[in-house]
Order: sequence, then structure tokens, then C-alpha cells
Amino acid sequence: MPRNFLIKSAAFIAVIFGPAAGTAQVASTTAGRRSWAYSIARISEWRSRARSRRELRALAERELGDIGLTRCDARAEASKWFWQQ
Repeated sequence: MPRNFLIKSAAFIAVIFGPAAGTAQVASTTAGRRSWAYSIARISEWRSRARSRRELRALAERELGDIGLTRCDARAEASKWFWQQ
């Protein structure tokens, strides 16, 4: 992986997770690579939650009933932010 990419990636992580998370020195170590993998996994999880909640919001009453939810339950879940479980 090119060093320039690591530095840009570290800057991106610093914006999202704070300045201590994205230093170029950490990104070039094994711990940094683990941290990078963790960050990618976390962002992927957030995107999945956001997508699932958009789909839940779009379901009809009958479809919600099929999965055992009410419109109120679906609205409560869909109104959560992507980082909330």
C-alpha cells in the first residue's frame, strides 16, 4: 500500500475518530493496520444499519405484520441514528 494513501487515510480517520486515531506513525504499524481494519468494519456496520432502517421505513403495514412489528416499532427503530444500536 503506498505511503501517501496511508497518510491520507490517517487524516480521514482523524477527522472521524479524533486526532489521536489517525497519525501516520500509527497507520504504518501492525496496531495501526488493525485499527484501520476496525474503522472500516465500523463504517460498514453503520452503513448497513442506515440501509436497514431506510428499508424498514419503506415497508407496508402488511409486511411489518409479517415480521411481527407494528408501525410504531418500525418508526422508533427507523428514527435512530446510524451509530445507535
